[in-house]
Amino acid sequence: ELKNYFEYHKCKYWIAHYGQAEMKTFKSQLGVRYIASPLYDTIGSEFSIDENRKFIVNVNSFFSKPNGLYALHTLTYKYGSNKYREGEVNKEDKKKKEKQKIKDLIIYGCKDVISTFRIHECQ
Repeated sequence: ELKNYFEYHKCKYWIAHYGQAEMKTFKSQLGVRYIASPLYDTIGSEFSIDENRKFIVNVNSFFSKPNGLYALHTLTYKYGSNKYREGEVNKEDKKKKEKQKIKDLIIYGCKDVISTFRIHECQ
C-alpha cells in the first residue's frame, strides 16, 4: 500500500533530508520504482546555496567530518534552533533504540520531521 502511495499520490513535492538515502530505502524495503511528485532535498538545497561550505572541516567538534556540515543537527542549528540536540535520545542512542523508551523515540522522530521542514522553510 505504501508503494502505491509513493508511486501514484500527487502532491506539490516531498521534503526530505538526504533524499537519496530515503529513496534507496523506499526502493529496497517497499519496491518503490519512482515517486509521483518532485522531491525537495534539504542537503541538495544547502549545497546549492553555498557549494564551498564543504571545505570547512575541523572548525570545531560540532563539524567532525565534511558531511557533518550538512547533517540535520548542524543545519537545524544554522537556521536558528537548538531543539534537535535537546532530549533523552540523540544520534548515538539511535543505534541502541531497543533500549530506549518509545516516548523518547517518538519525540526524536518528530524532531527529525519538524527540523527538516523548518530547514526547508528557511532555505
